[in-house]
Amino acid sequence: MLSWGNYDNPAFRDFIRMKTDGIVDHVKLVKLTVGAMPLMSCCSSTGPITLNAISLNLERMAPYLDFFMLENVGTNIRSTDWVRMDAEAMHQKDIAKQRENVPAMALSYTIYEKGGYLGWALSRFWGVANWSSTLNQRLEEDPADAREMEDVIREWNNWEVNHSDLDYIKGEDVAEVRLVGNSYCRDNGWRDEPPPAEP
Repeated sequence: MLSWGNYDNPAFRDFIRMKTDGIVDHVKLVKLTVGAMPLMSCCSSTGPITLNAISLNLERMAPYLDFFMLENVGTNIRSTDWVRMDAEAMHQKDIAKQRENVPAMALSYTIYEKGGYLGWALSRFWGVANWSSTLNQRLEEDPADAREMEDVIREWNNWEVNHSDLDYIKGEDVAEVRLVGNSYCRDNGWRDEPPPAEP
């Protein structure tokens, strides 16, 4: 399911749908349980078919979330394809806007200042809040010169406090960007042109 599946079989599509329904039902139950406490889920992408393997569908979870995370990272080198990440971030930001403009934030993982700056800069480019997190104990071995997150991001956050009074929640995008996405492609395993309708 990570890269492909037997989408021609209706039972397989039902299986994928059942898995996603289970996650959505769980998020709904958590929200009903915690009530007014803010809820956020780590759903870092919205479009790729690979999400079917981990049953994440941000659009379906959206009614039960109070924050949206634009996670500009991943598990391999393809995470540096910022054009693709930008498209997904805009998609998620649009979902947040449809959900009464609830706050969105970019999450970046790093252990060095340059990574902290890049994450901060991307969040400002996207017009959302910034959440930086370390990769401590997520690597094979932590580098000896790895920094704590407060040290990595301090310079950029302090610069912003000293030189900018912008409130990202009150900001408006200079250009309205909206992506046309087709969730049927993900749900039905289409990668290119949808198959022709049967007569």
